[in-house]
Amino acid sequence: MTAKSSISIPLNRFARLFLLLTLLGLSSGIAEADPRLAGRDDFFDAFPYANPNMNDLYERWKRGEAKLPHWIGPKDPEPQPLD
Repeated sequence: MTAKSSISIPLNRFARLFLLLTLLGLSSGIAEADPRLAGRDDFFDAFPYANPNMNDLYERWKRGEAKLPHWIGPKDPEPQPLD
């Protein structure tokens, strides 16, 4: 009888798929130098909108400085922060 050189862990097909997708996501993030992998989660939140009237819309609406666009329903925004 010979000893095995590696440990085999049985995984169901969903766990294998999850692991594969996780590794693909990490490898593409590393290849593209994604700032979220370096802890800069807010990096993409700082990009301005193409329409300047949409920048900081929620904050300006809360202060009464802006109206919501017609496509945002009056009950869509939370009246109070969810924290």
